[in-house]
Amino acid sequence: MDRKSKTFFSSDCFGALLQDVPENAGDLSDGDLREGQVTWATLDAPWLHKVDAGAFAKELDGIRAMEPSMVLSSHLPAAAGAMTDQLLASLAAAPSAHPFTGPDQAALEQMLAQMTGP
Repeated sequence: MDRKSKTFFSSDCFGALLQDVPENAGDLSDGDLREGQVTWATLDAPWLHKVDAGAFAKELDGIRAMEPSMVLSSHLPAAAGAMTDQLLASLAAAPSAHPFTGPDQAALEQMLAQMTGP
């Protein structure tokens, strides 16, 4: 966190998988943001399904206590600090979300064939 500007640089923490990426996270619907964040978290941090809920909540509260004026993530448009509670609520939902299951070898080969053509 940059103490002077109160900008929180979150790296992957608040990432979201999105269909359309707006300039600002505030331009996303609540549902699209939550779904995108939960999906990203299940992909990027599959260990969240095994995390101690109390310890995780304490870490999220630590971010909340910083009261950032802006949240910058590597995988989400800039989010004004007023969105912090919404971002944290989405992350809090990730451990109970359906775990991501990637494609098996046959599905991967089919995807690659579609991308490269005949």
